[in-house]
Parts: sequence; C-alpha cells; structure tokens
Amino acid sequence: MKHGSHLWGVTAQALAAALLWLYATAALWTRYLPTQQALPTPFAIVIDMPHAQLIRLLAGGMAVALTTLVGFQLLRTTGAFLALWVSLFAFLSLYLVSPNRSAEQIYSAHRSDFTTIATLARAGELTDTTSYGNNLSLRMRYLSTTGRVNWIQGSLFVPRRVVFPHNSAGFWYVPKGSPVGLDMFGTACARPVHLDQHWWACGISG
Repeated sequence: MKHGSHLWGVTAQALAAALLWLYATAALWTRYLPTQQALPTPFAIVIDMPHAQLIRLLAGGMAVALTTLVGFQLLRTTGAFLALWVSLFAFLSLYLVSPNRSAEQIYSAHRSDFTTIATLARAGELTDTTSYGNNLSLRMRYLSTTGRVNWIQGSLFVPRRVVFPHNSAGFWYVPKGSPVGLDMFGTACARPVHLDQHWWACGISG
C-alpha cells in the first residue's frame, strides 16, 4: 500500500513537471502549429498575456526542481544528478532561446477578441480619451498589460509593454492610415507590422 502511494506521488510529480515543461517551452513549439487558432483558448491566453516570457521562465525553473526530485526518487543519487544537469541544461537553453510569440501569432490566436475591440470602438462604446483609457472586459484584459485600451490621436492603442521612456509596444487599431509616429507612452511607433485591415503591431518582436 505504501509503495503504491509512493508511486502515485511520483507519477503526479512527473505529470506536473511535464506540464510545466510544456508551458515553459510553449513559445517555441507553438510556432510550428499550422494555425494559432488550433490552441485551446485558455492555453493560448496564458501563453500570450503580457509578461508571459517571465512567467514561462519561472515555470521552467519549477520544472527543473520537479524533474530533479522525480529523478532522485526513481533513480536515487546518480539519477538525481543526471536529471539535475539535464534539466539545468534544458532550462538555460530555454532562457537563451525562448522568444515571445510574434505579433502575427498573437493576433491570429485571438483574432475574435481583437475584432470585438474594433467593433466596440466603431460603436462608440470606448469613449474615454484621457490617458487613463478604457477598461476592457475581464475576458479580454489579458490582451493589455494595463487591462485598458487608449485613444491616441484618433487611433486605439492596446499596450503590451509599457516601459518608460523608450521601450513600449502594443497593438494599434487605426481607422485610416498607419500608426507610424504615434506615441506609445513615450515611445514613437516605428516600422509597424500590418496584421489585418485596420490592425497593426508596433515593437512586438517574436
């Protein structure tokens, strides 16, 4: 009975480690999906929310710890050291090469929510033109690092990163023209990526 309980415990830890590794490396393997909309919505949201790269790195650190623990319990000392070094190597590799998902991938995965924001903008339901901005619904706040969208010179800005004074980034809904030169909380939009009819991204690198 005790052996069975121990085995179930190790199995649960191994499963948790596998899920953590899956999430920690998500920015890499999701690049090869035929369409980003193939991702389950909850999983896509936690991959694409602002600061997700930092969260993925934390998940990788937890995966290292759990993998080492499982290795120790299954293989004792030698296996534990092997699991530790392999996990550390994987984690360092992840830290060095793990990118954020590209603007095109994020837009593709959440096109329906971006479309909803555009519809609200056209319907006049996002009326706050002050620097505070308009609160998004709870379901869509993951798209913005502030949970809000801002009207800036007639275009709607969805901030993904706000770092003063020169490192902000986000998505733009532009009714006419492009967002080149528009202010992103201290950062001028340059070299925007055209995503769809009125949607652009600026400063978001994959």
